[in-house]
Amino acid sequence: MMQLSFFDYAMEYQGGKKSNKFLGEMKEIIPFEKIEDILIQEGIYKKKTDKKVGRLQIPAKVLLGALFLLIVDICQRKEKES
Repeated sequence: MMQLSFFDYAMEYQGGKKSNKFLGEMKEIIPFEKIEDILIQEGIYKKKTDKKVGRLQIPAKVLLGALFLLIVDICQRKEKES
């Protein structure tokens, strides 16, 4: 069994229904594969070709999902402060 990353752990055990619902809605709206292709073309993200060396790479679409969740969390916190 592969060890869970921090993000996997957070989503599985602490993500909650709202986070999972939000990510599900994002998958329907946002073309993650196209964004990943653009990031690769621009040299911002590089797919690892040698899987024998180093840590497993986190897919760009997972990183983007985590970024969007973080942005939503920050916005919600700022709304509560106002």
